[in-house]
Amino acid sequence: MGGAARGSAAADGGGAAPHDAGDAAVGGPRGRDRAFAARERAAAHYAWRSRPGSRRSAANRDLVDDIRRVHRDTRGRYGSPRIHAELKDQGRGASRGRIERLMRRHGSRAIMARPRRVRTTDSRHDLPIAPNLLDRNFIATAPNRIWLADITYIETDQGWLYLAAVMDLYSRRIVG
Repeated sequence: MGGAARGSAAADGGGAAPHDAGDAAVGGPRGRDRAFAARERAAAHYAWRSRPGSRRSAANRDLVDDIRRVHRDTRGRYGSPRIHAELKDQGRGASRGRIERLMRRHGSRAIMARPRRVRTTDSRHDLPIAPNLLDRNFIATAPNRIWLADITYIETDQGWLYLAAVMDLYSRRIVG
């Protein structure tokens, strides 16, 4: 069953370090090797800092400038979908996801409009309130004895329209 490889740590691709490997195999370099690694990391860091930016980062900087210009021109109302459409109309090609990511990274957010709520009832008044004559008794014994009324509003292109209806409770027909 497996021969010599059975039970060996090297058989399954490694894992245990040999006993004479010291810290190098387990915890990294030691002594002089550690100082060399630190110098190497510092040199790599300074080389990275002095390296010119990539074409992508330069393009992102230009794109962020364009995003900020459109965002400012629209007084902060446009989010990434509309900014994407605006830049596309201007001939600036970038994906919506890229614009969204750059806006998020640089803190540009659209101003969210508060939801419009039409308030039709104002209960904060001292005016007299009509008495409840039905007292939840919705059974009519003859026509034209009990009428119910309601009003609603409908938003249209020209503005709000109000619809009022009066129903005879006995026949269930609209009478006005």
